[in-house]
Amino acid sequence: MYNNGDKLWLDDEKKPYKIRACDERYLICTKPFNPKRTVLYTIIDLKEEIRGTENLVFGMGFESDEDCIEALKRLNDTVNPSEISRRNRVPLVIIRVDSYASKGALHHYIMRQEDLRKVMQLEIDTLQNVVDLQQEENKSLSEALKAAINME
Repeated sequence: MYNNGDKLWLDDEKKPYKIRACDERYLICTKPFNPKRTVLYTIIDLKEEIRGTENLVFGMGFESDEDCIEALKRLNDTVNPSEISRRNRVPLVIIRVDSYASKGALHHYIMRQEDLRKVMQLEIDTLQNVVDLQQEENKSLSEALKAAINME
């Protein structure tokens, strides 16, 4: 349903979050936080329909994809799982989803069209060269024919 790279607009947020790691239950999402040159994150629990921060006192970081994958592993740990903070959780309300896969497919389609345009332009240029050569050959033959007629 959701994939890494998808962008999610949540009910109380102006900018979208990007899914950095996910499974059938959890989405680990981040968005840039430029004043501190880091990211803000939220963990979405699709089963419980909530979102929030991790319940660890000292967070482990969510800046890289690897950090987000590690957080997903902690949530799914069978011995000592982390969870979404009970104090900081809010109900999940997703307003909009932009699928990375469909953007990728559209980008691929556009690039394919651009490649086809380039190939067609090369073919046109080649045909134009053939026409130019043919015209030069016809001109040479015409001049040779005129010269032969004048010699008689």
